[in-house]
Amino acid sequence: MTSVNRDDVLEKVTSIISEQCSVEQSRIDESSQLDTIGADSLDRVEIVITLEETFNIEISDEVADTITTVKGFVDHIMEQKQA
Repeated sequence: MTSVNRDDVLEKVTSIISEQCSVEQSRIDESSQLDTIGADSLDRVEIVITLEETFNIEISDEVADTITTVKGFVDHIMEQKQA
């Protein structure tokens, strides 16, 4: 199994969120709240779909609904990749 580097995951997650929400990537970090970044419900769905495709994982609607920060996405991806 390929090891996943947290910094690489964080970089990719912030890149995806930056593109989806039209916010400079440099303004997004692990502690950023999705609401503060300006992610509405449609943005969140698009972010989840893109993350699933990028990392080849599944993020259930129930889990996606509980994630409120960039860190939440990174943590979930890391868990999925290490499972």
